[in-house]
Amino acid sequence: MENYQSIGAELEVRKTWLPTAAGVLTIISGFTRLFGAIMIFTLGWLGDGIFHFLWYGVPGFGMIPLAVLSIVAVPVIILSVLSIVGGVYAIMRRRWSLALTGSVCSAFLSWFLGVPAIILTALSRKEFT
Repeated sequence: MENYQSIGAELEVRKTWLPTAAGVLTIISGFTRLFGAIMIFTLGWLGDGIFHFLWYGVPGFGMIPLAVLSIVAVPVIILSVLSIVGGVYAIMRRRWSLALTGSVCSAFLSWFLGVPAIILTALSRKEFT
């Protein structure tokens, strides 16, 4: 007696290395830029106060450098977090749209890691649930 699949059962899609590689590239891009953005943000707030104290002898904060560094760092932090989340979903092969969003955010952060991640994620769409 032969084993038959039940009617309506989904055919199993062959798993390849593409989503895993895309997820790893996306996560690497996200973590490296997240670390850099947090350092910029932290040094902008702390560094300016320390510099002002050492130079003038009194604590103080210059608002223009803080505003500029915050304007640069906050969007990079947001893109980095989206990139890391998308990379995790790509490795898990869940929610293709979120994995692709993470790859696109990764391309804004680091084009040489993000563009291959976009291509690999797009090519592996059928592997996602």
